[in-house]
Parts: sequence; structure tokens; C-alpha cells
Amino acid sequence: MAMPLSQYILQHLSEDNPLQSQEDRVRFLNEAEPILKQINAPRSAMYLRKKVAELAQLSTEEMHSLMKLPDVTKAPVQARPKLTRTTLSLQKRFCLMMLMRPALASAGDLAWVVGQNAEDLLLKQTIETCLQHPHSKPAVLLRELENKVEVTILRELERELTLLDDTLDLEKELIGTRLQLQDTYSQKQSSILLAKIGERPLSALTEDERALLKSVGNKPSQNRA
Repeated sequence: MAMPLSQYILQHLSEDNPLQSQEDRVRFLNEAEPILKQINAPRSAMYLRKKVAELAQLSTEEMHSLMKLPDVTKAPVQARPKLTRTTLSLQKRFCLMMLMRPALASAGDLAWVVGQNAEDLLLKQTIETCLQHPHSKPAVLLRELENKVEVTILRELERELTLLDDTLDLEKELIGTRLQLQDTYSQKQSSILLAKIGERPLSALTEDERALLKSVGNKPSQNRA
């Protein structure tokens, strides 16, 4: 049975903490506080707060007093943006959409991903994991990714999943982000090829390589009126 995301968060917070001593419980609360403050969905927030209080052996009121948590039962003054963190890269946004709707991942997506930096690898691993588990919940997919991507990036995705707007059209967002990524990686691939071509004499280039050079020279942004 798939593990709910809220249960995954609780397990993550307590996995290296026996919660036996007062110091253990204080450390647990310190680690839980920033996560609890970011969760705005009322149902998820109330459930997690109740469970954290139980594990810390506090009443819900005592925990609220210690952490000064926001009241999630009040309607927000302004509507939350669809993705709360606007600084998310295209790669991470695409991964978020796939974690929520893994069945939308396509084997063809692997064909256009180039590069070996952390976000390129995150994208590849997330696509592959979603293709292998197209009907799994986000918590299950995060578990699968734990030994494949950097921990800091995984934790960021975990936090962002709790902030996603429930009304977000995931399929539409994924398709739009996919198109942007394909364009980004196409440009990146062209830059890599051009760098390699530039190291060789013109006479040694293939017809395709010459066509690539010509297409770069004919870009509208580079033409003079």
C-alpha cells in the first residue's frame, strides 16, 4: 500500500531520532517547525501538527504556543500562487509535475535531456522512476529516488510537493514545462555541437554540421535590417 506524503514526512523527521529524552524531543520539534510552517493546506497541516505533538509528548495547544504556527483555518488574504517558489528551475518544476502524475512521463523525454549536472541527473532519474512506477504516489517515488539524486534536491522537492495548489492543472503545466525544457536542451545541444565543430576545419565538416553553422548565422536576432 502506498505511503501518504504526510506519513513520509513524519517518518523522515523521526527516522534518526529515538525521541526518548527531552533533548531528542526538542531536536525533533526544531526540525519539524520549518516544515509545519510551510504547509498551508488545512487538512494536511492539522494532521501533521497533531502527529508531531503526539510524538513530542505535547498537547496541540502547547506545541502551537512553542512554535507560533499560523492559523490554517483562516482564509488567506491573497490567493497563493500555483507554485509558491517562483525560483524553481524548469527541471525541478517538471519533476514536481511528474511526481504528482507519473503516468504522464514519456520515454521520449529521455531523448532530449543532455548534460551531467545535478539537475540534469535529477530529471533523468525522475523520468526513469516515473516510467517504472506510473501509478505510484509521490511518497513512493521519493523513496525510489533517495539513493539516486542529491539529498538536498530531494528534500526541496519534498517541501515543494506540500505547497502545490490543489487546483493546479498538472497535465497542462507538465506539457508547457516540457516544451520549454525541450527548447532549452535543444539550444544546449546545439551549443555543444557548435563548440565541437569550431575545433575542426570547414573542409572536414559534414553536410549536417555545415547546415547547423548556416542556421546559426541566419537567426533573425542576428540579421541586420
